[in-house]
Amino acid sequence: MWLTKLEQLADPKYGLTVKFEPGWKRRGASGGAQMKTVAGVLWHHDVAPRSGVYPLRAMLRDGRKGLSGPLCHIGFDRDGVVHVVGAGKANHAGTGSVPGVVRNGGNTRLIGIEMTSAGTRPWDWTDAQLRQMPLLGAALNDIFGLTASKHWAHYEYSNGGKIDPAGLPGAMPGLRSRIAAVRFGGGPGPGTSAPRPSSPADPAKPWTTSPRVNAMSAAEVRAIQSELVGAGYSVGSYGVDGSYGDGTGTAAQQLQTDLGLTADGVWGPTTQEALMTIQSELKALSKKIDAIPREVMHIQVPLEGDGWKGKSGNLTGIRKWYAADMAAIKNLIKRKALSDAEVGRIADAVIARLPKS
Repeated sequence: MWLTKLEQLADPKYGLTVKFEPGWKRRGASGGAQMKTVAGVLWHHDVAPRSGVYPLRAMLRDGRKGLSGPLCHIGFDRDGVVHVVGAGKANHAGTGSVPGVVRNGGNTRLIGIEMTSAGTRPWDWTDAQLRQMPLLGAALNDIFGLTASKHWAHYEYSNGGKIDPAGLPGAMPGLRSRIAAVRFGGGPGPGTSAPRPSSPADPAKPWTTSPRVNAMSAAEVRAIQSELVGAGYSVGSYGVDGSYGDGTGTAAQQLQTDLGLTADGVWGPTTQEALMTIQSELKALSKKIDAIPREVMHIQVPLEGDGWKGKSGNLTGIRKWYAADMAAIKNLIKRKALSDAEVGRIADAVIARLPKS
């Protein structure tokens, strides 16, 4: 069979920008072989150079030495444009298997998508790609009668150690979830796509439906994630990736809890200002302690404050807690470290013991 139904991707209701390679309807690998069936979709990254919008266009269409083209059915460039490359067999899957697909049969049973990405850290997925991926997946489901569970990463299929597509926010389970959340139709007018949740919002994760979060660019999210990581909070296994997923929402929620703010996981001016205030106070306190003569840093003094009554410490130990390293902020809060005023009293007590000149 030829996957000529791929031309339906250009329907405006899917919200995709689609380009068709000349001759795509009869392009198949191994001398023009056709597909057996469509059992699902296999997602890849193409190991492209870091420069250029769609640098491997010719190779994905025509193949490379020792492997005939096309190397995918769909190319997906850094601008989020869908390039339909071929409608027959594509040499993209290699050896391996997934449920419902005969072993090593992915080339003629799975639609192959090669997404433009270097596939190494720092991850280079663009805002356009991250926005359009779920729309593309949902459109293929609509056209071929598939479900999100029929979308696999190459690393899930391969028995040859493949890692693609690497660095996706939430990995492949995250992409499947985003694909499942898309529904077409019901928009403000004909020919529009209106993604909407497929299930009620989770009240424990208010960031998933927050207009503020939905309006953030990937660059804005990366800045927030960097603030959280710098404060000692984990934003998930993919780190600073520009996607405001559960890892980022949970980290923001925990920071807000630690700071005594409304813990909704939605980063806003109040959260930013509270973190900046703590950072400024800690830096000022660190400078104050740095100014104390080194010879008195080991003098033991009584500690005051909740949980510290009857205990003593020296400024060397206290300074470790209040070092300028902002990654320690979370631990400072968690360990109920001394307040500015309490450490100030300790410093004053030490200074008072110094010989008068």
